[in-house]
Amino acid sequence: MTPEVSIIIPVHNEGFRLRETIEAIAQTADVPYEVVVVDDVSTDGCCDSLNGVRLLRLNHPAGVAGARNAGAAAALAPILLFLDGHCYPE
Repeated sequence: MTPEVSIIIPVHNEGFRLRETIEAIAQTADVPYEVVVVDDVSTDGCCDSLNGVRLLRLNHPAGVAGARNAGAAAALAPILLFLDGHCYPE
């Protein structure tokens, strides 16, 4: 199924909070979506065991704006939603 929304999450060393954010999205989303995690050269392994997301790993630090732009370029849906890796939607 084609996603209606691409949820783009730029991350840099978000630790366990990233997994909690992705779990909160799964529990609350009510439209077809994809999660695009953009790893901005994390060193804490926060993206190493992610499942069910599209993961983009940047080779050089891009900052939050650069990571968001990379995620937007890779998104499949016509609607983009940007979310930080430590936010929990309700």
